[in-house]
Amino acid sequence: MRRAAAVLALAAGLSGASAPGGTYMKGGQPGARPAPPAAEQSSARRVASQIRAVNEMEVKLGRLARKKGATAAVRRYGQLLERDHRYADRKLAELARRERIALAPPAASAGEAKMAAKLASLSGKAFDRQFLADMQQGHERAIELLRQAQGQLADANLREFVAKLIPILDQHRQLSRDLKGKA
Repeated sequence: MRRAAAVLALAAGLSGASAPGGTYMKGGQPGARPAPPAAEQSSARRVASQIRAVNEMEVKLGRLARKKGATAAVRRYGQLLERDHRYADRKLAELARRERIALAPPAASAGEAKMAAKLASLSGKAFDRQFLADMQQGHERAIELLRQAQGQLADANLREFVAKLIPILDQHRQLSRDLKGKA
């Protein structure tokens, strides 16, 4: 429970504060900055769209765990994933709107769709074990992807968002590892 509170506290920090000099605004309003160059927008769009896709998948899998989890701990973990990733997605959408980053519609990869279908076919302890293993691996991949992208992002606000998201994903990874040891 203490970890869940820590994750929520970290999530509360995902406010995406504006950088000095104003935010990108439409219509040439006073204090507005021009839209970033196309190359910066492309990189920001790619990373933000990947984050959005991860958030959507985690919300779906969290909901599945709440319904199919054999133990109360797995159901609570699913609820935590759903809540944190829904919150992160809202903050990402606000940031994208402010920074004029066009997000691609979220789409699961073929591997993610296969994983979700496999999880949906499982039940009981088998579901719990597979779900926790998938969550640990998925969060490890997401953390690695974000760490790599973080150094390449020109948008300071998106870099800050990623920097705040990584510890939350790490908490999710650690929780899945801890729960897996008990499943």
